[in-house]
Amino acid sequence: LARIVRCRTKPAHAAVRRLLGGPPVRRRRRIRRVRMVSPERRRRLPLSRCSTLRPSHLALWCLVAWRSPAVGAALSCGYSAGGDTPCEPLDVLVILPLTGAWTGGPSLNVSAHYMAQLINEQQLLLPGYEIVLHIRNDNCSGSDASAIYLREVMDEPAKYIALGGTSCSAAAKTTAVISPIIRMPQISWGAVAAELSDRETYPSFFRTRVQEAGANTVWLNIAKMMDWKRLLAVRGEDDRFGFQANEFMVLAATEGIEVSTLWSILTPADAAQVAVQVLRTRSRVLVMITYEYSITYLLCEALNIGVSNLLLLTKTHSDNFWQMDYEGRHGVCTAEAMDAVAQYMVWVGATAFRSDITELTCVPGMTSADYEAWWERFKVENDNTDLLPLPHSVAANAADGVCMLALAVRRLLEQDISVSAMRGRSQGAFDAFNSAFAASDFQGVTGPITFPAEGSGDGAGDPQGSLDVFQVLDNVTWVLVFTFEVPGGPLRPVSGRNFSWPDGELKPLCSFPECGPGQEPYLTSCKSCEPGQFKTASLGSFDVDGEGDEKTCSACFPGTFSSMYGASVCTTCRFGEYATEVGMSACIECPYGHIASDERTGCEVGVLYFVCASAVFLLTFFSIATLVMRLGRTVKIVDISLVDGKLHATTLGGHLLWHRWRGRSSTRIRIALTGHPSLDAARKFRARVVSANRIELLSAVDESPIQEEWVTSRGVITQPFPLELLDTHSLSRTLPSFMTIIGLFLAGSLVAMLGHVDQATSTIAKLAGALVSTVVAGLARRRTRSSRTPIEARLAHFRQEVRAITPHPVATQRGPGRAINGQQLEALYECFREFIKNRDMHYVCANIVLPLTQPERLAYADFVGPSTVTWFVSHCWATPFREFAETLRKHAQTLHQELHDSRYWICTFSNNQWEVDAELGTHIQDSSFHLALMSDSCLGTVMVIDAEALPLQRVWCLFEVATTYERAAVAESLNEPTCFEGLVLCTQTGVLNKGTADMDMAIAIAQRLLQIDLRLAEATNEEDKEAILHWVEGMPGGFKEINGFVRTAIRNSLIDMHDAFEHDFEQLVNMLKSSQSTLSRMLSEDMYTDASERSKSHSHRSDPKGLEASASRSSLIRAMQKSRASLKSLFNGESPCSSTSSAN
Repeated sequence: LARIVRCRTKPAHAAVRRLLGGPPVRRRRRIRRVRMVSPERRRRLPLSRCSTLRPSHLALWCLVAWRSPAVGAALSCGYSAGGDTPCEPLDVLVILPLTGAWTGGPSLNVSAHYMAQLINEQQLLLPGYEIVLHIRNDNCSGSDASAIYLREVMDEPAKYIALGGTSCSAAAKTTAVISPIIRMPQISWGAVAAELSDRETYPSFFRTRVQEAGANTVWLNIAKMMDWKRLLAVRGEDDRFGFQANEFMVLAATEGIEVSTLWSILTPADAAQVAVQVLRTRSRVLVMITYEYSITYLLCEALNIGVSNLLLLTKTHSDNFWQMDYEGRHGVCTAEAMDAVAQYMVWVGATAFRSDITELTCVPGMTSADYEAWWERFKVENDNTDLLPLPHSVAANAADGVCMLALAVRRLLEQDISVSAMRGRSQGAFDAFNSAFAASDFQGVTGPITFPAEGSGDGAGDPQGSLDVFQVLDNVTWVLVFTFEVPGGPLRPVSGRNFSWPDGELKPLCSFPECGPGQEPYLTSCKSCEPGQFKTASLGSFDVDGEGDEKTCSACFPGTFSSMYGASVCTTCRFGEYATEVGMSACIECPYGHIASDERTGCEVGVLYFVCASAVFLLTFFSIATLVMRLGRTVKIVDISLVDGKLHATTLGGHLLWHRWRGRSSTRIRIALTGHPSLDAARKFRARVVSANRIELLSAVDESPIQEEWVTSRGVITQPFPLELLDTHSLSRTLPSFMTIIGLFLAGSLVAMLGHVDQATSTIAKLAGALVSTVVAGLARRRTRSSRTPIEARLAHFRQEVRAITPHPVATQRGPGRAINGQQLEALYECFREFIKNRDMHYVCANIVLPLTQPERLAYADFVGPSTVTWFVSHCWATPFREFAETLRKHAQTLHQELHDSRYWICTFSNNQWEVDAELGTHIQDSSFHLALMSDSCLGTVMVIDAEALPLQRVWCLFEVATTYERAAVAESLNEPTCFEGLVLCTQTGVLNKGTADMDMAIAIAQRLLQIDLRLAEATNEEDKEAILHWVEGMPGGFKEINGFVRTAIRNSLIDMHDAFEHDFEQLVNMLKSSQSTLSRMLSEDMYTDASERSKSHSHRSDPKGLEASASRSSLIRAMQKSRASLKSLFNGESPCSSTSSAN
């Protein structure tokens, strides 16, 4: 029959070869062969597709199709024969860990595709169908796997017939919960987690790799075989390895083996800690229930600390996994060193390749040995490439997984369950799949694959197989030593083989050598105790934290010594000798006149010796304390002001200056941090002592008195070296400081010499005195620096009160939003009245505003709580702050406003004094002054003015007047109603514009204005002066217009005052006309009041406050009497302008 049908071949089923009855006739064209099949077997491979088929062969075709339906379908399928009919795809979703913590994913991918290719090309198992694997990467993550799974099924619900792969246990756990819900058959190729055997949680889960629980039994059998009673387990992530680790602990306890567990190794740092813990516990045998990268980290870190003879029991991993490179790998971890430290490692894992000649059920003509040969050749050709980074024996399980799925599909097709029903995931198809999986019985690459009887409970989805025990030996060779039949078979040696251990040991110890008396652990061995140390006992009981009996050498206690290596006890010092420290290798002889104490920890001395040593200590203490207190000493300034035409400085506490012992009239000092530009600029002065806490400041050049009114309540005074030792005193002005320091120190040395204090004791007493005095003096200086001057204490109190109102001040935008109200201004003045006295705004800014706002570096308005401006205040900083505050109080009273309703923009408080340049802006019209004055909320400019008209002599006040004029002119040109009142002139007697000020003050101001030319205004900064004068000159009308504006303002104010006076006068006259009796009563009351005042004058003389009140009332009464006398003469006709009679 074969000679009739001429065919060319690919691998085919042996049954077809027997059916055809003889070897096929080959054509001369090149035959496409499966590369891993040996040449001897290739000669026996049959044809799988025919090149020609004549009509006369129809009967033969029918015969072949009847005897083997697979052959008929293969001949008609386009996949194999190149015909017109394509093979129907069987789409399988495969989720694999191509990346991630486990490295077996690439091996699974290669092997699964190869097995699917063999089945598809032969077209014997599934004729007319083609297995198509759709690979997805889950990164060995359960969450990623479930997300991929659901997304694929939702996107194409009628595409996949089954789920394969899921070889990472984390991925298998999440997908195995989903599969029965969506009725998707699932086969895992590599997941070995023992908890996946739970059929209640995972009712439809099947796998082709033997689960890992058997490895626990194998490890314990090895431990019993080697008489290991103590093991150390390194456990991986809890969600992956926690179950197996707990089971291992339970099994070990039943076998009487002590096991301590360490947590997972995720980083090289974790591995370093585990390596140190291994040394502490002296554990040599480690059970590694974790991923292979953790083992790599541990081996390298062990090498780094000198440990190279660990014995590891672990699961099956990728070949040579310890050679993988990673960031942070130590230089000692070379390839050769890592191979050496990995030697004797024991692997336990599911059997991979059986290496027998039994034909594979899914690939007729191929055996497990053939498949293994292909895999070995593929590893050699593709090892350490992107396709196969690290080969893994789990490749065999992937081949069995594809075969198991193909056999199940074939069984469903024989049951007339269509592929569309499989894709539709009907309940019947799902149950049929699971039944087919449970009934699987075929020859796979790993051997016979069968499962427990269906419905047998937990483990029904686990294949019945065996575990292989390999050991890594020389030249990185894996030797199969034992096999273990799952679930509870014995551990059987392979061909009489046994384990091989370092140095030919038959049963190596489970821990590093225990150290005896006089020895301590050193890495994996022991070393003798050093002189001055001892150790009495051997290592104590095992403890994972390194606790228990003493393991290391201890230092000899004071009073004892050891002079030899390996001492087990320390010897007590002899009589007359002592040992004061721990760990001494020899005792010290007591000095002459001393005897050793009973404890041999020191020498006893007499009372005189103790007194002399104490005197040395105290004298040194006071000497060094004086030195530390004088060097770099700073004295806080309480106040600097003119007293009788001389500039005096008052200090906080005594200044200790003493220059007269040298016949000097003064001494040099430095002054800093006063906040006063003149004082801080000069810095160097000479000082003449006035009293214990007051000095007179003199010129540093010629010692002439300073008569400038430089006022401040801040700053510090220092002295240059060596004047801080020469011109200061101690011991109540009996000796200068340097003499006291030298004298005390020499006295200490003299006492030590006369008291026969030995050199060592004297030195110790001096050093102790110096050290203690330095600490005490440092604390004293710190306390002195932290002590507060009166104004600092008041500032702290004021700050605390403000904090209660505005606990979290923030910076606001410069301009109109940074005003303060009259109540805030009044509170500031009242709190610091005793310090401000008759001082001006320069003092207030430097000594009050800046210290208060220093921590936050904010404007004072932001510090106390800002408000929106209603009145812009133009003033001169030279005006006394007392008059300034009184003027604004009068302004608020004149407007009949409460202080908290009057909101003033004052440059000192509204500008951030820490960022003055930012407040001035890029040009004067961008300054905060201009922004505040031009704001809509501003009702006018309040100029605080005195008889000298000081504000009009300052250029910034000129700018404010010009801006006021500019705004008034704009409002007038628009001819619209406005609330802007322009320039309001105020004095401490009242508001000129409202007629409430003193007439004499108004006339004096007017006369002064006639003499002032605004062009001559001055400024501290010449650049500001030039910019403002240039801007004013450029205004319409220039200085002439501004001068006229100011004169008009004062003229209008004089007219307002005149009108107010006439109004009040007329009102008073009308009141007098309306009631003559009222006038008579008032006059009689005046006479009575005069008599009363005279009678009470004697009683008030003893009371100053009463005298002051009496004087005020007397002045008031005299003024009223004068006015009433005028009115009386007016009404009696004494005025020449009156024509009425006295009766009237």
